[in-house]
Amino acid sequence: MIAWDYAIFTRLHRFLETTRETIDDRESLVLFTTMRQWWRYHQFLQIILSRYRQDVADCASAEGIFADAPLHLDIESFYLIAKNLLDRIADSFAYVFRGEQWRDKGSTHNMLAKELNGLLARQKLTLTPPELRDLIAESRKRIIGHRNEFIEHPGEPRMAHGTLLSSDGRAAIATYLAHPAPSPKEVAKRQKETEDPFELMALIERYIEAMFTFFETNFDRSELVRGKATKKPSR
Repeated sequence: MIAWDYAIFTRLHRFLETTRETIDDRESLVLFTTMRQWWRYHQFLQIILSRYRQDVADCASAEGIFADAPLHLDIESFYLIAKNLLDRIADSFAYVFRGEQWRDKGSTHNMLAKELNGLLARQKLTLTPPELRDLIAESRKRIIGHRNEFIEHPGEPRMAHGTLLSSDGRAAIATYLAHPAPSPKEVAKRQKETEDPFELMALIERYIEAMFTFFETNFDRSELVRGKATKKPSR
């Protein structure tokens, strides 16, 4: 994890160095500020994972009604921070390739997922790497979708939470209805387990690497570069 964290910071600075000559100083500073959030939130996730590993071990040997509280905090925090990271990447995308912020309220990652095809066509951008579209959709479903439906906006007062521990040191929060609904379909809809945070982290890191490749490939067609080209020189 630490080696990957250093790699993303190094790649960020290398990218910023290559773009400095093509945009003005103000835009370069904003670009650094917005893209640095990728690294910042990735660090937060690393901290959560280090706590999670220890809390899984502690929960397995602890007793008491609140013994799993630290573990639940780790897992839910991972989803919340991971969603923030995805949104910050989408914010950077909007600044570079749209030239303006996303118009609607809510998750900007979801807005990126909805508008990606249109942006590619209008701006004549290259979908590189080809799996970027799938990574956007997958992270939207596995991270933001679960966070919205089961953590942030469950909309179900009967929803209860249990803890699942496996022999290989993994854990999950399992949701269920404390008082089953009349419909088995409704019961099944509310029964859901969180994913292993380390597997979600691997997805996030693949997505960040893919997005870096997209930025590097398409930056010369970005709104920042086009904007500078259309500016009249000062007298």
